Amino acid sequence: MKFLLDTAPLLNFLAAGEQNVLIQYAHSRGSRLCVAQIVESEVLGHFENPLNRFKGTAAEGTWRKVAGVHIQVLHDDLYTPYGDRVRRELAFIRPPASGRGRKDLGEDLTMAHAAVLALDGHEVEMLIDEQRAVARFNAYLTMHLDRRYPGTSARITFTSTRTVIDAADTAWLNKAADKKQLLQRLAAFDDGLVADS
Repeated sequence: MKFLLDTAPLLNFLAAGEQNVLIQYAHSRGSRLCVAQIVESEVLGHFENPLNRFKGTAAEGTWRKVAGVHIQVLHDDLYTPYGDRVRRELAFIRPPASGRGRKDLGEDLTMAHAAVLALDGHEVEMLIDEQRAVARFNAYLTMHLDRRYPGTSARITFTSTRTVIDAADTAWLNKAADKKQLLQRLAAFDDGLVADS
């Protein structure tokens, strides 16, 4: 099973020093943590900006410890058979006429990787908190993937940060005392996550 991470939730866990929650969540499900190559580039790009909210957090040092060890980087290289398939799926997820430019390219390429992996027989779970993106990806799965590959058993499950927190064992926590504090630590880096009062 492959557990793919979008940039924003990955950075939140890294910055909060709670990457072990992701590692143990994936391990408990028999999954391998993965990111698209562009997500790695986006993560590194955040560290280069002195005004970025992740600058000065634990995120940069932690990323360098987990990348390639606990998190597999999936290459987006067009000049490989796998990369070519990823780019073909990307064209259905974000058609050239959409005019989206580089906006949300990380999450779109992550979805393209997820599609190719699922078509190759992997169970795929994707951590993404942006519900509009989930709706867009579900439409892609219904309108394009299922129609182009009738009878395929390829399935992709979308998971949120809240779902990961709910499934977490308190033994997985590094700096947070409990799940409520874990959510508070993550919400400090992401306005979209509302900490429980």
